[in-house]
Amino acid sequence: MQELLSITQKPQSGIYLEIIKQTSVEEQKLTKNGQTQRVHVVVKNSPFQLGCVLRNGRVPVNFNFLTFEIKLIYDLENEEEVILAQGCEPMEYKTTISENGLQIDFDVKIKVLSSHLNNLNFRLKIRVWDPSNGSFPQLIAISAPIRVISKPLKHRKRGNQVVPRAASKRGRDVSPPSAVMAQQGDLVHEAVKRIEKNQIEHIHLLKQ
Repeated sequence: MQELLSITQKPQSGIYLEIIKQTSVEEQKLTKNGQTQRVHVVVKNSPFQLGCVLRNGRVPVNFNFLTFEIKLIYDLENEEEVILAQGCEPMEYKTTISENGLQIDFDVKIKVLSSHLNNLNFRLKIRVWDPSNGSFPQLIAISAPIRVISKPLKHRKRGNQVVPRAASKRGRDVSPPSAVMAQQGDLVHEAVKRIEKNQIEHIHLLKQ
């Protein structure tokens, strides 16, 4: 079974854009259409990184002279872009180009949750082109699938743990207030029963 990391579109010119780094808080394996994918789990509004380089170029291409953009798309065959209400962006990013201009890194924050959009995964679509050179091909690379969660996984696990009852200074279990009130209620009820029983017995004695 083939493992699919990311998608690279290779034009006939031979030069292509490749994603060499994609960070996340956790990776999960998912089988889709007979292929095993690594789903990168990230936290909403928390930064993660993508790193890209150009491959198979006869002459090294400097990213400083290229134009690029990155968009958030659904993990679907039609590569539909994630579009929110007017004025709302589903993601934001910053770019850093290496000193030699041969690698570009994207620092990305995604602002939407998978659970709020039909529980779908996302991908990032990177497009690079040279606006001053019509013969330079438009280069596209698509990241591995991304799942966006609201909290770090360690916080979620901690939230699912059973919290033990508090202990007194002597090491004995201390029942919660509701349990204490219930016990007190039972004692009062028993006391009332004993009083009623004594009253009935006293009435019988007076009648004799």
